[in-house]
Amino acid sequence: MITNQLTNKRRFYAVCKVIFTWIFFLVFRVKVTGREHIPKTGGYVLCCNHRSTMDPILLGMACPHPVHYMAKAQLFEDHGRWVAWFLSLLGAFPVHRGEADRKSLSQAVSLLKDGRVVGIFPEGHIRPVGTPFHSNPGASMIAARAGVPLVPAVILARRGPKLLARTRIVFGPPVQVTAAGRRGMEQASLQLQQTMQQMLADEKAWAKPEGGKA
Repeated sequence: MITNQLTNKRRFYAVCKVIFTWIFFLVFRVKVTGREHIPKTGGYVLCCNHRSTMDPILLGMACPHPVHYMAKAQLFEDHGRWVAWFLSLLGAFPVHRGEADRKSLSQAVSLLKDGRVVGIFPEGHIRPVGTPFHSNPGASMIAARAGVPLVPAVILARRGPKLLARTRIVFGPPVQVTAAGRRGMEQASLQLQQTMQQMLADEKAWAKPEGGKA
């Protein structure tokens, strides 16, 4: 039964990706760079800045592997069972913020050890363009427990993706958790934060309207 459910989810995800990828990339004029940094095999934690509600869709379209997002529990609880069903089919699973959600943590680690990709927005919330990136330690903790790297990604767009406005998605070099325990997680989290800040250095310039006027 569980195997059949996983197979159905993978098929549904694949069908949605085929149908929507060309639409989103055309409508949002998406350009993707840095795909060579993404591990070809094995699990990894995909970490991205958060600028709009469209981010999970755009990032999922750009990533060559299916992404299982850790999504806030309210999305599953406050919008009806059909929304929860749809999110689940896409591979997302709920996490309760602000508390020790051991079930979600265990699910994330299990997926990663199985060679899958877990998507996390380490900032926790949508933040305005130009906001300095700050990484919560959760992503590094999950990567450390699963023994997988963190893969940084940024979405550059003008105040979030807009119709026919250029959008750029950049993947960066993986960040490894090289030391054990809390020290290793803190080092990885700091390195991820520094890497993401460098990748977002030209965000304000990129977010200007085409033609150069603010």
